[in-house]
Amino acid sequence: MSNTRPTLTAGRALALALAVVATLLALAHDASAAWNQFRGNAARTALARWTAETPPEGRIAWRQGIGSNAMLDASPVIGPTGMIYLGVRQGNNRLVGIHPGGFQRFGVPAGGFDVEHTPAVRADGHVIVPGTNEGAARVFAHDGTTGQRFAWSDASKPAFRTSPLLARDRPYIPWRDNQFMGFDSRLRRIEMGGVARPPVTGHGPSYLDLCFICVDFDTSAPGPSGPTAPAPRPTQQMRPAPAYSSQCNDMVAGPFYGKMIRVHPRGDKLWEKKIDSITTPTLGQAGRMYVVNRDRELQAYGQGGNRLWSRDIGFAPVGGLALSDLPINDGRGQVGTAACLRKVGRSTTVVHDPRRAVDTLYATAADGHLYSFDGTGRLRWKERLGTGIPGAPAIVRARSQYSGAELEQIVVGIGNELQAWQPNGSPIWRVTLDGPVGGTPAVAGDTIYAATRHSLYAIR
Repeated sequence: MSNTRPTLTAGRALALALAVVATLLALAHDASAAWNQFRGNAARTALARWTAETPPEGRIAWRQGIGSNAMLDASPVIGPTGMIYLGVRQGNNRLVGIHPGGFQRFGVPAGGFDVEHTPAVRADGHVIVPGTNEGAARVFAHDGTTGQRFAWSDASKPAFRTSPLLARDRPYIPWRDNQFMGFDSRLRRIEMGGVARPPVTGHGPSYLDLCFICVDFDTSAPGPSGPTAPAPRPTQQMRPAPAYSSQCNDMVAGPFYGKMIRVHPRGDKLWEKKIDSITTPTLGQAGRMYVVNRDRELQAYGQGGNRLWSRDIGFAPVGGLALSDLPINDGRGQVGTAACLRKVGRSTTVVHDPRRAVDTLYATAADGHLYSFDGTGRLRWKERLGTGIPGAPAIVRARSQYSGAELEQIVVGIGNELQAWQPNGSPIWRVTLDGPVGGTPAVAGDTIYAATRHSLYAIR
């Protein structure tokens, strides 16, 4: 028997590196499979994979009424069992759970608070519900099967008015004026800065203090001032929600006083910069951050906080950006590869994305148009959707049963219609609903869920 150890050849090293990259890229794309939070996933790309053999055709499978003018501007989210959750107002402020077969399972109050913002659903089925009431806010935890509320936070004043982030199944949310907080995966253990502290007394065993990490923002210098962005829909009045990159294992939050931060899940701050964003950050290839600021500039930032480019687009997107990472052959190549530092515990590794810049952005504006930008901020096209103010776009990715190629549809609501468009700006289908779509359509498996102020629709 030979005692010679196998050597790591250049070919094996390359294969190992590519396997690591493929694993990390798959990790980044896994989030697009479960529409369990605002904008579909932690990176806020509004992208989901379609599981049926044929792409969506705009056919209504069922409609479930939720009351007259009941739906606020929160978007539907999907739980691990396929349950759909909505925040509605109908007599009593409620969290509604609807079975994927099209019937309502429960409607429960949220402690007298308005559920105006999109909930988030953990892998164990627990629904994290943000509630606001007369300038105050709480976060509630509900059982996803029965709707029973079993945990809640203390009240925050002023209200944070945003949707929670689930990063590696752990909830985080901006809190009060200048803090970014989270609570632990069991929802009951109270921590601050990674150090356990005694529970707050007087509220019973289910009381939650939202303080898994507390990252303060420096409020000594205000951020840049500029013209106030128009707010055509109530969703624009929300504070932008935080986002998480699974490739880089870090989060972006803000703005607070015109500033944003990038932070690791345990609270180590990477940077704090004057970025007065009016949109929820969208995280793309190797953690690149895309936002639109108050001056109507679409901007891209690297993981280190360096601004890669800025483009004056002249409008404030409705609801946020949608992002695809499928390469588009439009005759104009994009340059540069991407990398980020991924920190897990005490170890830090460099994650290289070998693909050339591939991010493609989609946004809607109050002028009734759908816009597409490439990863350098160049306008690819704009198409008129119709009259009225559109909703936020979502991306449905399907695989062709004939060629095996991956195909995408950009789905967006305007007026009383839900429409689908090709990545080249060509229309595909449209379907008429009983009112304007509120928030972002959700995608799960072979179904698109769109909520109006009266009904939830299942579309295939």
